[in-house]
Amino acid sequence: MVKTLLIAATIAIVGLSPTQAGAAIIELTTGDPRISPHKSGWNDSLHFFGSPYFSVFSLGQRPTRNGPYNIRTYFIFDLSGVHGSVVSAELLLENGQVKSTDPFETVSLYDVTTPISVLLDRLAIPTDATFNDLGTGVKYATNSDFSSAADTNVIRTFTMNQDGLAAINAKIGSVFVFGASMESLDPRRNADDTISGTYSMLRLTVVPEPAAALLALSAMIGFASLRRRA
Repeated sequence: MVKTLLIAATIAIVGLSPTQAGAAIIELTTGDPRISPHKSGWNDSLHFFGSPYFSVFSLGQRPTRNGPYNIRTYFIFDLSGVHGSVVSAELLLENGQVKSTDPFETVSLYDVTTPISVLLDRLAIPTDATFNDLGTGVKYATNSDFSSAADTNVIRTFTMNQDGLAAINAKIGSVFVFGASMESLDPRRNADDTISGTYSMLRLTVVPEPAAALLALSAMIGFASLRRRA
């Protein structure tokens, strides 16, 4: 009888939705880079970088006499406390301060191969390779809702695609880093088109591994069987 129940339980696990399977929502918010494991910062094409004391994001371009220079952002999230499989993931950014003559601006998220130690090294001079890495490669998500007409605290949501989910799951128990770039720039226009803010959060929906879920159900069925015999 117990064996039959275990087989039925295994079939049930396969058919469960994330919610039914006991999915957990994990929210990781960036903070002071000196003490928080979750942080963000920026690099620009002139090889400058953001403050080591604040987690901020900055994107876009700024004018100079020789034409605009570009700014890109990185995000770092510590996944050492995450256990299970991530079935959905979202990056939440505040709309922030948007300077633009366009009604909306588009931002995309990309994979990053630059070592985290290089991104956080404030004694090193950023290179073209580091800057380029923050806005090229495998695209994880896009949002086209950033607007200068919106309040700064309006939340913009990036839903990670399958490449993003695979990258996150590959970093479970480790550290996940990715970049962001404004995609709607016109380099011919030497104008101040920027997005900047401080609030960023990675929201994960995590389900337990099938083996762990099956073990828990097995224990419950076994306990029920013992009670029935008693």
